[in-house]
Amino acid sequence: MSVIKKNVYLLSLFVLCSCVNNKKEEEVYKVPDVPVLTALPDKYVPVNTVDTAENIDLLPEKKETLIMKAAYMPQDSIKLYGLDTMQFHHPFYYTDIDKGYGWQFSNGILPHYTRDDKGIEREVYSEMAPYATVTRYASRKSDGIGERKGTFDFRIYGVVIGTRRKNDQELYVKAYPLLKKVRIADYWSVTMEKDSVPIPNYEDKIDSAHAVYMNLSITN
Repeated sequence: MSVIKKNVYLLSLFVLCSCVNNKKEEEVYKVPDVPVLTALPDKYVPVNTVDTAENIDLLPEKKETLIMKAAYMPQDSIKLYGLDTMQFHHPFYYTDIDKGYGWQFSNGILPHYTRDDKGIEREVYSEMAPYATVTRYASRKSDGIGERKGTFDFRIYGVVIGTRRKNDQELYVKAYPLLKKVRIADYWSVTMEKDSVPIPNYEDKIDSAHAVYMNLSITN
């Protein structure tokens, strides 16, 4: 076998193996089996939100928005839609699609510093900031491959661990809820006198021992 033919063969084999491995990874992906909260206690960050996002692919002088509604699914909704028996996929399962909406999920932290009228810190709070990035695709007539028509970043309040598409504009997700403002070890701040003083320190915590079901829906 010539070197060129051998290289083409190895490349083809690599691509084939990659596709098979990706398929196997999706087949074996199991959403973490943790108890689902059918009612959300007050210590958690509320899940129900309505967020408006601008198309970040457009120039600043242009403006286009989408609205996302995130709804917590209580016990009656879980039973109504069969969420407790539904097969959920990997969070990035619906990333690249031919048309409609693709979904990606990411997590971040927003620090908040509360100061008094003299500028001295009184409280530090690290807020968990998960996001759903929604990409809109339109199918091209020539080859049918999805063409990107807009990207929108929405704030959500849960760390997504599983997804299941309901229709073109709706997604069911299983997510870890967020415990709000949990007191942790004090933050020490150096004053002008070079003395370290303790500052109350809080942060949101991901509760990976429990899960919630949510419905994410897109409207214009």
